[in-house]
Amino acid sequence: MFDEAETLQSDDILVPDVETIVKEHKRKAKTKLEEKLKGIPVEEVVVYIPDEDKICPQCGTPLEYIGKELIRRKLEYIPAKVKLKEYVSYHYGCPGCKNTDEPYIIKAKLDKKPLMKHSLVSESSVA
Repeated sequence: MFDEAETLQSDDILVPDVETIVKEHKRKAKTKLEEKLKGIPVEEVVVYIPDEDKICPQCGTPLEYIGKELIRRKLEYIPAKVKLKEYVSYHYGCPGCKNTDEPYIIKAKLDKKPLMKHSLVSESSVA
């Protein structure tokens, strides 16, 4: 009753041969840890054995240095150092003209204009 598809199907229809083509590719080589850490300054923190423990408990002979072992590594981030420069202008006034209608006041002027108005940036921080 439900085999109409098989009866209507002709043998003339050819099923194409499907080939799976996989292009060859190379994966990017992973960066080794030593390559990533190259150029970073290293500070060696030495873990010492106390002098009283440098004696053999079996025979009492002083122990000798025979080598060292890397226990672990820590990458420390030390942020950039910044300092705040405050430009201060000193003002001077004439004590004789202080109580008159036109007191004499002079202010020190800065020759250089700021890089950006109302901003804390300097040439070095922008660079």
